[in-house]
Amino acid sequence: WEDYIECLPPKEQCPNLHIAVNNISEAIRHAQVAFANGCLDGDGAKIRDVISNEGRTYHLLFSMKPVGGKVDAAFRLIEAEEGTTPEQVVAYLISTGGLGVGLKD
Repeated sequence: WEDYIECLPPKEQCPNLHIAVNNISEAIRHAQVAFANGCLDGDGAKIRDVISNEGRTYHLLFSMKPVGGKVDAAFRLIEAEEGTTPEQVVAYLISTGGLGVGLKD
């Protein structure tokens, strides 16, 4: 995760994005502590945010769910034209196969 943070726009350019990034980092630290204490399942975390800056809109999606000692996680940061709605981003991700729905039995 720390490697991905370096790829994001600088904090000075997009401070609100880094608030969401800090929330993700905290969720990961929380899961690491839980794992270290033997808790191999948990609530996980879902973080979504829309940040507009300098004519661009960033849609951040993060999901993490510990299950049986493993962690399923997904992170997406989509840069779009200003005014792009979350619904448009989800429709784009579904149509391109970047987002799917898992069905449980």
